[in-house]
Amino acid sequence: MKFNNIANEETDKFEMMSLFPKPVFLSNIFIDNHIKDYVERLEYYQMSNASGKLTNNTYILEDEIFNPLKNQIVSNIKSYMHKVLAVDDSIEFYITNSWVTLHEHGDLAQPHTHSNSLISGTLYINIPKDDDSLFQFHSPDSHKLFGMFQPKVKSFNSWNGRVCSVKPETGTLILFPSDLSHSTTEMTSKTDNRYCLAFNVFLKGDISNQEDSNKGSINRVII
Repeated sequence: MKFNNIANEETDKFEMMSLFPKPVFLSNIFIDNHIKDYVERLEYYQMSNASGKLTNNTYILEDEIFNPLKNQIVSNIKSYMHKVLAVDDSIEFYITNSWVTLHEHGDLAQPHTHSNSLISGTLYINIPKDDDSLFQFHSPDSHKLFGMFQPKVKSFNSWNGRVCSVKPETGTLILFPSDLSHSTTEMTSKTDNRYCLAFNVFLKGDISNQEDSNKGSINRVII
């Protein structure tokens, strides 16, 4: 576990521990122009509440043109789960469904979570250079630093903040637990549209918390 050392003239040296954090994985994937051209020609329907448009096809990564891109996404999912979170290599993670959202000037995504999924991801296929929008994570309602009290703070940081923002660019890949609430702020560009490829991930394998191979597991499921 990594400790953050803090010291100043008024206090003794002390340590801060980041307990039980929500793991968010950030990476970057090169996006060919033909991918952007392809998503621009897809069929979309209008979502409600200024949420933009979404592809009729919700298994978009099954299209042959996305095969190289899908392979890179899967490789990053493996790094996230097996290298960072140290999930046993016998457990396989696979993409269940995938879609593209189209955001025009003023569109946004309301805070939401993804059901029937373990890990979710967003890949920015295109984000205009003059778009100032952010991808945001929202802390769970259970995460209240002072319980029912909300004292004024001098500045927000990773300890007292309720929202964490990421400034994405074309090719930014974000992987996160599906139950982590997330949103996007308004798309500000008037020169181009924002396209995001989103997807959900599930697992399969022999799921068990058994540490002793000589004893049977009471919490085991094979998916």
